[in-house]
Amino acid sequence: MASTESLVSQIPATRITVRYMELQSLKRYVEQSETRTRITLGYEGTFALGIGRDPKSGDFAFVLQVEADTAEGFPTQITLGGEQVSIVVVPNFATPGLLHDRDAR
Repeated sequence: MASTESLVSQIPATRITVRYMELQSLKRYVEQSETRTRITLGYEGTFALGIGRDPKSGDFAFVLQVEADTAEGFPTQITLGGEQVSIVVVPNFATPGLLHDRDAR
C-alpha cells in the first residue's frame, strides 16, 4: 500500500493551486452585492446564494436557491474577472424556521 506522501506527490500541484484560487475568488465574489444583483436579476423572492459544485462539470459554481418553483429566467453562467462561472439554480427553496415554530403547527 502506497503512503499518503507518495500519493500526494503524484497529484500535479498546479491543479490543486488552480482549484484553490478559483474557490477563493468565488468566495470574494459571492459576498459582493453587485454579484448577487447580476445573478438574481432583481428577483424579489427569498433566495440563498452560495458556492458548490456544478453537477455537470464538477467545477466550482455559484448555487442559487430560489423560492420560485422553476429555475427558468435565471442566468446559467456569469463572467467575473474574465472567467465564465456556472450558476446552478435550485428551485423550491424554503427558509428554515425555528424549531419551536415547526412544533406549533
